[in-house]
Amino acid sequence: MRKTIIQLLLTCLCLIPVYAWSQHIEIRGKIFDNETLEAIPFCTISVKGAQIGTCSNSQGEFIFHCPDSLKSYDLIFRSIGYKTKPIQLKLLADKEIMTIYLEPELYEIPEINVSLNQLSATDIIRHVIRNMRKNYPRNSYYMEGFLRDRCFNLIDNTNTRLTEAAVEIVKKEFGNTNNADKVKVTEIRNSFNYSKLGSWRKEKRTQAFWGYSTDNSLYKTLQYMDFTNSRILTNLLGNDFFSKTISGYSMFDGKPVVIVDIKEEIVGSMTRNAKAVYAYDLCRLFIDVETYTMLKTEFYWIDKHPKEMFSKNFKLYLKQDSIVSYAIKQYENIDGQYYLKYADYLGRVHDQPDTGEFKKILYFNETELLINKVITNKKEFDPIKHKDLLKRNVPLWEMKYVYNPSFWENYNILIDKPLNPRVQKDLEKDIPLHDQFNNAGIKNSKDRK
Repeated sequence: MRKTIIQLLLTCLCLIPVYAWSQHIEIRGKIFDNETLEAIPFCTISVKGAQIGTCSNSQGEFIFHCPDSLKSYDLIFRSIGYKTKPIQLKLLADKEIMTIYLEPELYEIPEINVSLNQLSATDIIRHVIRNMRKNYPRNSYYMEGFLRDRCFNLIDNTNTRLTEAAVEIVKKEFGNTNNADKVKVTEIRNSFNYSKLGSWRKEKRTQAFWGYSTDNSLYKTLQYMDFTNSRILTNLLGNDFFSKTISGYSMFDGKPVVIVDIKEEIVGSMTRNAKAVYAYDLCRLFIDVETYTMLKTEFYWIDKHPKEMFSKNFKLYLKQDSIVSYAIKQYENIDGQYYLKYADYLGRVHDQPDTGEFKKILYFNETELLINKVITNKKEFDPIKHKDLLKRNVPLWEMKYVYNPSFWENYNILIDKPLNPRVQKDLEKDIPLHDQFNNAGIKNSKDRK
């Protein structure tokens, strides 16, 4: 009898952590401009006093989970150009889908220090470079995040593949080489791959000819055009082919923000230079002028070639005035320094060979990386071991894994299914997505010959 009681007590004790973990708050919502009623994308959402949070997606939608013990805390909504809005978590938890309205915050020149108006864009960029060591972490830090990668055919905009993954990242100090970052995939799920695959040999030739990177979409999104690497800004500052201008002003969390554009004006080649009229790079920096911190960075490759410039036999894939590719990064203030919060990448990722059908297939990726948790103290997180390290050139859709549906039920993701109905329709032409996640996991878990 005594043995039975002891066993029962041990069982109860084992169940306590599971029960405690199951007590959580789930909040789903969408964020709007209260004047225009337009959705606000990439809004930072964080718990005041805790290093957890999420971010709204490109349609202003978000899902957020947090322990029930934080229900008396405030959830803070921040976005450039809007007034910061705190709402107590317990006021949001009882509603199925919460609608949040943010009030625009206008920039007023008289309230800004007069000396700011005397600074040129070049002066401001120099201040950013000088203050990087103070504004961005110098030591390694740990992040937990969510990755969503959508592959689509640029020619007809047909979606062909979806990958979602929970990841751990140990980010090295800013300014270090990109190769220093360590990434581990803890959970992953893939849809079926409807891409028309060609030969790896042909793809390798394409990579060699065009100089494409072989990094998978996770590394590409994390590291591409990281302006906290001072060498990138220093090189642009010293490049006379790029103009530097102040393109506008805004506000963030009650503080003034200046918008600086670094635009390619001259395209250089081995034989001659030409004015960048039809195609150029554009870097846009959103800078807190009190600390000279980059709150948000944007990089665009813009193509403005008119179709009549090309022969009738050549089909121009991209529309006029279109953005060919972009890389967007946002940062969040934690204890006085700024850490990566959100990264978005659109462009060519060579993690699968296409058939090379001219005028029919050109695969692009749209990839989002959302950081849910940050640990700044190196003593409080375990390093990623070499055996768990994600290799840079391993396609995520080829990784061996078993789909774990219970993991995704309480996970902070942008939304539990693709937002665009077109994505849903394209990928579910055979079976529902949740069945694809399971079946793809079974396929990928098997040993390959």
